[in-house]
Amino acid sequence: MYCLSSTLKHCEPAVLRFSSLDGYSQLLLALHDPSQTIRTKTSFLLSQLVSQSAQPLELSQELRQAGVLKGVLDSLNRDLHQPTESTGENNKIDEDYRDKSLRFLVNVVERTEGKGLEKDEKDKLGKVVKELEEGGEWSAEEDLGMAKSEWEDFKRSFKQ
Repeated sequence: MYCLSSTLKHCEPAVLRFSSLDGYSQLLLALHDPSQTIRTKTSFLLSQLVSQSAQPLELSQELRQAGVLKGVLDSLNRDLHQPTESTGENNKIDEDYRDKSLRFLVNVVERTEGKGLEKDEKDKLGKVVKELEEGGEWSAEEDLGMAKSEWEDFKRSFKQ
């Protein structure tokens, strides 16, 4: 994942070739890997791809078609999250993964002005955000480095 990430960052021709080879569907597989490390690095790569994309709306459409958006949203849902490790023994959502996945979704929403997610995806994101905020152990300021006003703007943009 390090090599792939290094190859794709800041290299639009590599990203285009990756896309043409159905690379995003391979990232979906990596999001289901038994290794939490692979999942987390994949989520970080997705976040970077969106933040650096010259066409984030088109990228979000490609990610949707590959099932990546659904995969990330499902992985943050306590009821749909897949356990990690080869035995499936770790059923808790990893905090680092959660934060990197949320950053990816924040980037999608911000870079597309809320148009990068469809209604059902926004509803799923709303459920995830609600669970996090009600849990009391999570903070956008501390865990995502977002000011309270930025977090509130983010929530408003995907509720539209």
